Amino acid sequence: KTIALPPVGLYDDWVRGGGGDDDENDENDDDECIDSSSSPSLFAHTSSSSAAASFEPLLRALDEGNVARALCAVACQRRVLLRASSNSLLVLCAGALLRAMKPLRHRSVFVPCLPVSLLEYLDARAPFLMGLRSDVDVPAERLRGIVVIDLDANRVRGDRDEVEGKGS
Repeated sequence: KTIALPPVGLYDDWVRGGGGDDDENDENDDDECIDSSSSPSLFAHTSSSSAAASFEPLLRALDEGNVARALCAVACQRRVLLRASSNSLLVLCAGALLRAMKPLRHRSVFVPCLPVSLLEYLDARAPFLMGLRSDVDVPAERLRGIVVIDLDANRVRGDRDEVEGKGS
C-alpha cells in the first residue's frame, strides 16, 4: 500500500505561515504557525543570506566544474556517493546539491550519512544520493558504476559518461 504525500510546495507554504491553499484566513493563522526562531535550521531557505550560506560548504569543498558535474550526476539520476571526513559536511553538501536542483525534485533514494551497518545499500541498482565517511573502506568492485564525489579532495570520480550525465 502506498501513501500519497502532499506536494513539497504546500508544505513549504504551511511552514512559512501560508497554511497551504487556504489563503483567506492568513491573518488569523499567526498563532498556529511554527516559530522559526525556535528551529533556525529548518528555515534556512527563508532568507537570502542564509540561503547563500547553505551552499557555502558545497562551494568550499568543490570547484565550479566539480559542482556542475555533481549536479549533473544527481539530476540525471545516477548512483552518487559523497565522501567526506565529517558527517556534518556530508549532510550539508547533500542538502545543498538537492537545493541547487530546484525547481527539479530529487525522487530517488537519499541517505545523506550512510551508517557502516548499511553499507550493502551501495549495491542497489536504483539511483541514489548517499554520503559515507571517507574513513570507511569500500571495496573497489562495490563502487563500480557509482559516481564518487570526494568532498575533502575536490574530486569527482566515476565513468566519464556517468559524471557528465550521458550514461544509459
